[in-house]
Amino acid sequence: MLNRRKGPAVRGPCARADCKLYREAMQAAIIAQPNLDVIEGEVDDIVVTDGVVSGVVLLDGRQISTKAVVLTTGTFLRGLIHRGEETVPAGRVGEKPVLGLSTRLEALGLNLGRLKTGTPARLDGTSIDFSALEEQPGDNPPEAFSALTTAITTRQVSCHITRTTAETHRIISDNLHRSAMYSGRIQSRGPRYCPSIEDKVVRFADRDSHQIFLEPEGLDDSTIYPNGLSTSLPADVQEAF
Repeated sequence: MLNRRKGPAVRGPCARADCKLYREAMQAAIIAQPNLDVIEGEVDDIVVTDGVVSGVVLLDGRQISTKAVVLTTGTFLRGLIHRGEETVPAGRVGEKPVLGLSTRLEALGLNLGRLKTGTPARLDGTSIDFSALEEQPGDNPPEAFSALTTAITTRQVSCHITRTTAETHRIISDNLHRSAMYSGRIQSRGPRYCPSIEDKVVRFADRDSHQIFLEPEGLDDSTIYPNGLSTSLPADVQEAF
């Protein structure tokens, strides 16, 4: 629970959920929902008849009639991934973007914008000496996000804290011109309180290190998410720092 030492109005629950367990739980919830048919496919177009939504068209040509459409697009509408000088159309790494829906929404007179989010390279947890790091255990007992949850039975694992070094900052500073943000390749606005590591090095030039949280991605997955290292620098610079 963040801000526990402050008043209730500013406290907020924070957790890293096991990716596989979350996916399995949501699939089970969807399958158990009464009166819900699940159709897997990519929606490529919205059918509008006399100014009213009347259906959707899937990428494979199937058409589904409907009285309403709810779009939950995530990062996929005309999605772009920037890595230094490289820009590739994608929704996530290895997944193509959704293009047809953006064209349809524009034709309907809706304004489109672009949001920016950053993500760090993942780390191989088997290569990390956790004994040299500060352990950050979760709350005991853990608090659920929902008041409907009576107990949390999933095994809890700790995060760990490490820090960047002066050498990290030197490598980043020397390569700022190759960052997609600082070279002007990215025009959209990012989240206010989640700066990239490039921003931290530039905006807080008086600091010789920044805190990084090493967060496990799953109970049976050695992948580590280094929270605080989001970046748009090229892959070779990421490997170097």
